[in-house]
Amino acid sequence: MKQLRAAVGLPLDRWLAGRGPVTIISEDCWGGEFCRAVGCAYTTPLAGAFILSGDYLRFLENFNEPDAFQLRPVAGVHPYPIGCTPYATIHFMHATTWADAAAAFSRRTARLRRDRLFFKIDFGKSGYTQRDVDRWNKLNLRNGLALLPPGPRIGLDFSQVHRGWRMPVWTYDGAAMFHLSRRAFDFHHWLRTGELRCSSWTRALNFIFWDRLVPSELKRQIRMVFFGEETAGADPAVRRRVPLGARRISAAALR
Repeated sequence: MKQLRAAVGLPLDRWLAGRGPVTIISEDCWGGEFCRAVGCAYTTPLAGAFILSGDYLRFLENFNEPDAFQLRPVAGVHPYPIGCTPYATIHFMHATTWADAAAAFSRRTARLRRDRLFFKIDFGKSGYTQRDVDRWNKLNLRNGLALLPPGPRIGLDFSQVHRGWRMPVWTYDGAAMFHLSRRAFDFHHWLRTGELRCSSWTRALNFIFWDRLVPSELKRQIRMVFFGEETAGADPAVRRRVPLGARRISAAALR
């Protein structure tokens, strides 16, 4: 199965994504996980990093400013390097030193594809307010994607969200959410057109070739049927059976 996914799934994934490299900007590991999934160099400076909710909207609103990617370190002792631009504080949770984080940020900023820019926001994450939803709507990004949690959030109105998509399953892990998103809508159609839709055949292809959460789910079902084992939590991504976003990224991968 692994050989089939590598030999057929990877080139098919790239072909269906459309012409040339893509940059996906996200407030978490979602955009970087796309690059890992298709086996390309990181084209987003936020790979392996996250930005808190209020800062992320300010970062998007000023994305085209000349100083938007001017990064400097945040003083103090932190568990990982933290930097800031004039518009956002960026947490490099997978980097070990500031030098590594700054060098990776610079390399990836140079790879930005402004001709194929996509923007994702996740309103399931804590800290977002109704004003943030209104700010997102005002941006009116053609290639935008707003992930919405399965249930309501206090103080947030999701009835009218620009490019909003209700997720049937949600987890805080951005990398795992990338794979859950591929289950929920036609990811390749979004990359080709900027529009969101469901597609049965792409869901089938995703199950066969690209869904990295499937192996852990099958193992769970086997344990339940044959050994009666179960752990707390209904969803494998929530239980971190595939800790895609939490794993430590090697120095070689910080490219």
